[in-house]
Amino acid sequence: MVSVIVMVPPGTSPHTHEPTPGQLRSLADAHAYVMVGSGIEFETVWMDRMISMNPAMPVIDTSEEIVLIATGEGGGQAGTDPHIWTSPANAERMVRTIERELSRLYPSYRDRFSKGAGDYITRLDTLDATIHAYSDAGDGRPLMVYHPAWAYFAREYDIPLIVIEEDGKEPSPAHLRAMIDRAKQEEISAIIVSPEHTTRSAEVIARETGSRIIYISSLEEDYLSTMHRMAEAAFPPDTHDIPRN
Repeated sequence: MVSVIVMVPPGTSPHTHEPTPGQLRSLADAHAYVMVGSGIEFETVWMDRMISMNPAMPVIDTSEEIVLIATGEGGGQAGTDPHIWTSPANAERMVRTIERELSRLYPSYRDRFSKGAGDYITRLDTLDATIHAYSDAGDGRPLMVYHPAWAYFAREYDIPLIVIEEDGKEPSPAHLRAMIDRAKQEEISAIIVSPEHTTRSAEVIARETGSRIIYISSLEEDYLSTMHRMAEAAFPPDTHDIPRN
C-alpha cells in the first residue's frame, strides 16, 4: 500500500501555500518526493526546507523532459512559466518520468508502476487526440484567461492566449480598458478564471462585453475531467462541427 501526501492541497495556490507543521513532519518518513521542478513558487521557497527534513529522501524532478516557456517578454518579470502540467503531452512526460524513477528506486514493483503508468498514458493520449481534433477544426479564436496558467495548453493546441493579469497583479485601468476592447474585437465569448484568483476584473470585462466567466482550476484533483472542460471552453461547439461525447 502506497500513501501519497499532497503538499499543496486542493483549494490552495502553489504560488502562496505554506506547508503545515504536520506536512513538514510527514516528510521525515517519506520514501520519495515528486516535485514539479519548473520553478513553481512553493518549491522555490520551501524545497530546501523540505529536503532538510529528510536529506536521504530521493527527489524526482518531473520537468526533466519538458521544454519550458520563457516569461517576461515586453518588460514583465523574467523567468519560466511553471505550469507545465496544463499540457496533456507534458503530463504524459511527467508520468513517464515518475514511472522510470520509481522503478529505479523500487525495482520489485516495476511491473505495477509500468501498468499504472501505461493505463493512465492511454487515457492521456485519447484526451490529447480529442483536443487536437477540436483545435484542427477550430476557427483560431483567442482564449482569454485571468491568470497565465494555461500557456502550455495554448502552445500545445496553437491557441492565441490573452492574459488579463498584469505582472501577477490586477490590471491597471488602462490595461483593463485594453482588455475590454480586445475582447470585443476578438468576439471573446468566455473568460477562464481560476477559483484561486480574484474575479473582479474578469467580471468587469464580462459585463462590458457580454461574455461569460468559466471557473476552471488547473489544480483540480481530476486532471482528465479538468482538461476536457478546458477543451470545451477553448473550442466552443460553434467553432467547428465535431460532435461532443
